[in-house]
Amino acid sequence: MNQEISRAELLQWVNDLLKTTINKIEQLGTGAIYCQLIDAVHPGKIQLSKVNWRAKQEYEFVNNFKILQQSFTKLGLQKPIEIEKLTKCKYQDNLEFLQWMKKYIDTHYIPKDYDPMTKRGNQDFEDPDKQIRNQSKPKVLTKNNTKDQQIIQNLSKNSSFATIQLLNNDFSNKENRQASMTDLLLQIETLKCERDFYYVKLKDLDGLMDQHLQQALTADQLCKGIKEILYNTHDKSIVVQQNGDLEVAYSENNEDSKSEICKTEQNQSDDTSIN
Repeated sequence: MNQEISRAELLQWVNDLLKTTINKIEQLGTGAIYCQLIDAVHPGKIQLSKVNWRAKQEYEFVNNFKILQQSFTKLGLQKPIEIEKLTKCKYQDNLEFLQWMKKYIDTHYIPKDYDPMTKRGNQDFEDPDKQIRNQSKPKVLTKNNTKDQQIIQNLSKNSSFATIQLLNNDFSNKENRQASMTDLLLQIETLKCERDFYYVKLKDLDGLMDQHLQQALTADQLCKGIKEILYNTHDKSIVVQQNGDLEVAYSENNEDSKSEICKTEQNQSDDTSIN
């Protein structure tokens, strides 16, 4: 049975049939060889012109397998193609798929005049294993900027409130580093102010609910109170009219008002934390 065929025998079979020089099962993970194996027994049933014989990236492997999948659909083949696994170029997944492919092709006729080199435009197959090894190598930081890179990388990974954009060749520039840290601190302070702003609103709503429980406010009074709390901002206040319309009153000095409110909210937040 094909399951008993050794890895070396399977590779030799592929090389003889397609005039290739592959030496590892993992190289089949690009999908290109599977495409040509199907073309060998079903000429014209697969779009070889769209196959990327020199595929190096995983998304290119996926495109090749989609072409293979389309040919399976045309041929009525029920064999599932596990694209996500095969494109990882793992030995076992591709070995099992190649074993199935060998069994299938052995039951079909391959034309004697089939010229695999001409079919693929005299192109050789790319070795994906080399590409995968290069991608998996850890990046080594230079002596001059190791400490700086580690600090900023840790900030970028752990921070949920800012995205730090780094220049590829300018880690050692003190001014740029200081500017980035200043921007980060400003963002932190802005978020703190916004946090306190919404905290005060929640506190006011909670107070309104307590008032409702004690005084049994009418629906109109309750609705009016909620609207006034929700729509008030740093630079404007909202007055709810009797008919339900909202009247906007702007502060004379928006910046001073905003600063004062932010300070007040901060003090209220601190008092609550102490209590």
